[in-house]
Amino acid sequence: MPKLARILGTAFLALGIITPAVATTRYVIWWKAPAPPKNSVVALDLSTGWLTWQRQLPDSPNFAEEQQEGILVGCDDKALYLLSPSDGSQIWKVKLGEEVNEFHGTTAEGFLVSHDKAVYWLVSRDGKVVYSWPWSYSGRRPTPPSR
Repeated sequence: MPKLARILGTAFLALGIITPAVATTRYVIWWKAPAPPKNSVVALDLSTGWLTWQRQLPDSPNFAEEQQEGILVGCDDKALYLLSPSDGSQIWKVKLGEEVNEFHGTTAEGFLVSHDKAVYWLVSRDGKVVYSWPWSYSGRRPTPPSR
């Protein structure tokens, strides 16, 4: 497996790096790269610089957020993924109908994500859509539908 310096020395475009306060692993996403690992999320061991795992997705990932349940990844294939932090395997995948390109945070009920702040989804920690609502362009915050 390549060393960190070798990975970062290539022509890949890094979109984001997620680093917990006391990190031993960093999760990096590469998108629209000129060569493999195009459309990938990778885990780098900070103590050794080695690539721990790599997970290629069908389209460009837009964010990778470390959560208690795993690594949450929003993707241009209109899906939200939860990956295992130990090996990158897919825990669950939920299709949302639009590119998932923004992560807004977590709630007691799950993860709040959106497509261009125009369509919002609240996805439960087990991968089910709890709420879905469009943004109101009147300048008001979206109001979730009543249960």
